[in-house]
Amino acid sequence: MTAMTLARFTELASAYGARPERWPEDERAAALALLEGSPDARARLAEASRLDALLDGVPAVTPSPDLAARVLAAAPRRASVHRLPAPRPAQTRWLAPAALGMAAAAGLAVWLVRTPPQPTPLAADAVAQLGVFDVPTDDFLSALDLELDDDTPSFGCDDPTVGCPDADAEPARRSERSAGRKEISA
Repeated sequence: MTAMTLARFTELASAYGARPERWPEDERAAALALLEGSPDARARLAEASRLDALLDGVPAVTPSPDLAARVLAAAPRRASVHRLPAPRPAQTRWLAPAALGMAAAAGLAVWLVRTPPQPTPLAADAVAQLGVFDVPTDDFLSALDLELDDDTPSFGCDDPTVGCPDADAEPARRSERSAGRKEISA
């Protein structure tokens, strides 16, 4: 229940009269609670009660047919519905290109605003297998006619089974390679 102010209570009594059954249901309980505790509210209700008694004492008058006719004649007329004239063929020539342009613009806007689909992440075992090769590195290099030592450093690799040069054979390989280069360049 919301709190009723004296100003709102005055509005209720002025608009609906002194009888609480005429007041809005959602405000009636709050107005009655204010009425019980406020002498000002009781004074406002007494004023509304006097006005109700005066209005109840006025005899009901049936309007004359002449008065009813004058009131109806003075009442504003309902606005008539104006219909637009049918378009002529010359006016509709631009409709199709305009509609096509608007459709193209809308399609471009949708395309620019759309979010690309998110890539599906790979499972951990699939990522782990990306680095696993069953073929020795020498086979890859021999297909390109490259030596293992041509472009890759030899430090940090000590497993000859995967194509790493043997540390003891390194000086011999370098001398063979330099001799081969002399033969090619000569």
